[in-house]
Amino acid sequence: MKQNCIYSFRCAFLIVLSLLLVGCSKYIRSDALHQLQVGSPLSELSPLTFAIKEFVDVRGIDPQLIGPRIHVDQPVSKIITTAISKEFERNGHKVLLYSSESKAGYIIEGTIYKFFINGGLSGMGVEYIGNVAVKISISSASHSKVFVKKYEGEHSQIMKLHPSTATLTEILDQTQIRMIRDMSVDQELLTFLKK
Repeated sequence: MKQNCIYSFRCAFLIVLSLLLVGCSKYIRSDALHQLQVGSPLSELSPLTFAIKEFVDVRGIDPQLIGPRIHVDQPVSKIITTAISKEFERNGHKVLLYSSESKAGYIIEGTIYKFFINGGLSGMGVEYIGNVAVKISISSASHSKVFVKKYEGEHSQIMKLHPSTATLTEILDQTQIRMIRDMSVDQELLTFLKK
């Protein structure tokens, strides 16, 4: 009997949790996402010119869907391409959109394989976890070497109630900032760009 009660309670809790997660659709505005504000080794380099190709979203879902009924106002490929461009520009470099006529020292390409916010049970309530992960490839016009590396950011918050759009925006903002910081302070990337 006790096991049946526990089982019923768990089932009811999971139903309530799924209703909370599905709830009303939330739309996050990409212009509410911030840039990294701390120093970066990329600023130590002499100004470079990059040509960036729009990143490819390989998640296999709607390009603006980032969680159960959570959408962003632009495709995630554009959001990530813009964020990476702004980080190089913030550190004194020039970033152009790629074209076959681009006169750039480096070409940046990449794939997005994680970009989501999901909720799950936690001892204190529901934990909402944001995760953004990309694989970046940077090739040089002056030598044949190519730099390839994955960068990831994660941020979570535990809540008792369904999160507001502002809270989801904050989770995504911190997640993306952590991914950008992972790239921006990478000594291997710095070494490659110094060659």
